[in-house]
Amino acid sequence: MPGGLDDTKRIFAWLRDALGPGTYVNVMDQHYPAGLVAQKPERWPELDRRITSREHREALSLAKRYELRIDRRAPHPLLGRSF
Repeated sequence: MPGGLDDTKRIFAWLRDALGPGTYVNVMDQHYPAGLVAQKPERWPELDRRITSREHREALSLAKRYELRIDRRAPHPLLGRSF
C-alpha cells in the first residue's frame, strides 16, 4: 500500500517467524485508487495514489532481508506502469 513500508516490515517479520524463512510472497505493485477512495480522495489521501517504483523495490528488498522467497512471475501485460 502507498506509504506502507513499516507495515510491510512487520508483516514480513511475522511471515518469517510464524511460517519460516523461505515462505513465498507475492510483492505486488498494482494498488490504484478505486471505489470510495477514488470518489472521496479527501477522506483517504494516503491511499489516493499508486505506489511508486521505489516503494515496490524497497518492499522487494525487505522480503529478501526477511529471508522470504519472492514469486517472480511476470506481471500481466495489461498492468503496465508509467513512472
